Amino acid sequence: MLYSYYTITLLVLAGILWIWAFIDITRTRFYRTGTPLVFLVLIFVIPILGPMIYFHLKRDLRKKEPRKFMSNYHHKRH
Repeated sequence: MLYSYYTITLLVLAGILWIWAFIDITRTRFYRTGTPLVFLVLIFVIPILGPMIYFHLKRDLRKKEPRKFMSNYHHKRH
């Protein structure tokens, strides 16, 4: 019985890590356009180790500049 609680806990934590990595990959701006696709394939192929590799390598591969807020992006003034 105790063994199943550990297994369930580890599976839930692995699922949370996987979802967190998936969302982070889709929201992060990388230098190269193919980088998110490589990381998505990595987390799908290696579900537990893939997100850990992604979070370790993310710092060196993402753009460091902050996102620019454009308040009137869709608003046209005449």
